[in-house]
Amino acid sequence: MTEIEFDLWFIEDGYNVIGTSPWVKRFKDDPILGIIEYQNSEKELDNIGLDFLCNIATTFLHQVELVDSLLLKANINIELSNDVKQTIISNIPLWAGSEYINDDWVKYIWQLFEEWLYKTINKYEGPIEACLSNYFPNFNEADRTYFHLVETDNEEYPFGFLITYTTVVNNKVKHMPLSYALEEFKNDDKKLLKLLSKIFKASGRCDILESIIENGQIFDPNYLTIQEAYQLLKQSDYIISCGIGFRFPFWWKKKNKIHTSVTVGETIESGLTLNAILSVGLKYRFGDKELTVEELLELRKLEEGLVKLNDMWVEIDHKKLEELLELYYELIEEFGTGISFMEFIRMQQNPDSVLNSKDDLVIESGEWLSNFYNHKGNSADKFMISNNFKGKLRHYQEKGVNWLYDMLTLGFGPCLADDMGLGKTIQILAIVGTLIEEGRLNNVLLIVPSSLVGNWLSERNKFMPNLDIFVLDKTEKQLMEMDFTKKGVYISTYKMVSLRESINKRYWDLIILDEAQAIKNSNTKQTKAIKAINSKNRVIMSGTPIENSLMDLWSLFDFTNPGLLGSKNEFSKIMKKAKDNTHIYSNLRNC
Repeated sequence: MTEIEFDLWFIEDGYNVIGTSPWVKRFKDDPILGIIEYQNSEKELDNIGLDFLCNIATTFLHQVELVDSLLLKANINIELSNDVKQTIISNIPLWAGSEYINDDWVKYIWQLFEEWLYKTINKYEGPIEACLSNYFPNFNEADRTYFHLVETDNEEYPFGFLITYTTVVNNKVKHMPLSYALEEFKNDDKKLLKLLSKIFKASGRCDILESIIENGQIFDPNYLTIQEAYQLLKQSDYIISCGIGFRFPFWWKKKNKIHTSVTVGETIESGLTLNAILSVGLKYRFGDKELTVEELLELRKLEEGLVKLNDMWVEIDHKKLEELLELYYELIEEFGTGISFMEFIRMQQNPDSVLNSKDDLVIESGEWLSNFYNHKGNSADKFMISNNFKGKLRHYQEKGVNWLYDMLTLGFGPCLADDMGLGKTIQILAIVGTLIEEGRLNNVLLIVPSSLVGNWLSERNKFMPNLDIFVLDKTEKQLMEMDFTKKGVYISTYKMVSLRESINKRYWDLIILDEAQAIKNSNTKQTKAIKAINSKNRVIMSGTPIENSLMDLWSLFDFTNPGLLGSKNEFSKIMKKAKDNTHIYSNLRNC
């Protein structure tokens, strides 16, 4: 088996990691310090979930930099505004455990960063700035140049630009206008030149910066047009690489983007079954605003640069807009206005599906689907077991019966996988006996190993004596003469069922397999014969649904919910990818 170098997934109270990489131990030793140290490393791990955590660390640092050092000493709360929180949530990746990430999760992670921050500050004996620069190399430090780009109310020049540097004033690191350096370093040309040299270097790729230098305006505040500000922002990575701190508007850091949004399951066509059609709504989103295709086409006509859209700045990138339009038309062709519930589940588990393979695609659950996930949709009330049931179910067995009823009501074929001795037979007798008694089931085919026929009859006598069970141990001729219109459970063996057409050519309300691992090998004649029997629904019982590999599970689910896990070949490919990308297992679990 291939060893996993590194994998990360989100959990209810943070994240978890596994693998052989040395980073795994560092993350486990200190989950927050591990993120910060990795953020400052060469980032050799290819993990979207980890990148998301690093972005939170960067966002946290940005907020820390806004706080005066005296307040940091007082251990005040680092502000987590709604804007900051929504920025984090809007960038949630489609990753294992991402379903746990919500407002509470973000608040919890933010609190962990705060606790780490103040634990670190309180242990350090020197200045706070020196302490934090040990962990955040780009934190305020003396004799460093900073660019500040801010928005103004001037329509012609909507951006202001100022260059500052950090220096020590009264034993504290302070930002001062660059002009102050002329006085501070009037007798130290080397220091002044070192400070200015980074600005000169950065101007080599930025025309507006070169123009500011030539006009002798680097020591003064400057007002910039949209295009001039855009030039600076486009070169922000290079400017930072020159050793200059660049404090640009927060919306550029988070890169306000236009996303294609797919809302699945706002409504559902009639009742829920695997073939029920979930509504699919396609739209573009920018922040909390919606855009039409027509509006996107109009944006494509504009010159590349910045444009204010819904009171927020957005970058016009023609190539990106083309990709968004192509994705939109691809989705229209893929979904139209609806998708079957089964197909949606299949696409969720497949890493190569259009839902999982597009970076700028935001998947949202509509009202009905959200309620369903929260068990508020069509989930059934507590199932009332017949008074003819002679026995008392344990708490977990009651939950099992209710779950079986929910699954059957919704049209799913459940797998009851309690361990041996925990009462799978009793649960089946309770629900099947009640449903037959109420007239909601007529003929049920129960297929068992030959050694268990007697046990079923014995358990029926003990717990559901009013339930009729007919043992199909007859010849084909005798079966042809048998009255199958009687309500009850018809019990037979795996071998008998595959040989008797009077059984396998008949339509059944429900088929139940006991010791269902008997059909784990999808290629045998016996398995193929049993899967070919027609029925409204199917249930399997097995304490060991996986004996050799996950392909066992595929064969069992191919019987209970044909097509849910895709074809055998498709599922096999997904499992091969899961060896190196373990979050795929989480997608399979969540589907």
